[in-house]
Amino acid sequence: MTSHLHRFSRDERGATMIEYALMLCFVTLICVGAFRTLGGDSGGFFDRVFNQQLGPALR
Repeated sequence: MTSHLHRFSRDERGATMIEYALMLCFVTLICVGAFRTLGGDSGGFFDRVFNQQLGPALR
């Protein structure tokens, strides 16, 4: 039984998976914050690009 506990305590695969999950959550929060901050401004930008580039071709 102690050999199983010793082997379990030295296994780092679970810790690595948790670290990657935490990094993914952190990056996701940064992306969501950036999109929320820039979201209102970017909509007008994409509308202008669409109207200038593709608008005349669709008319």
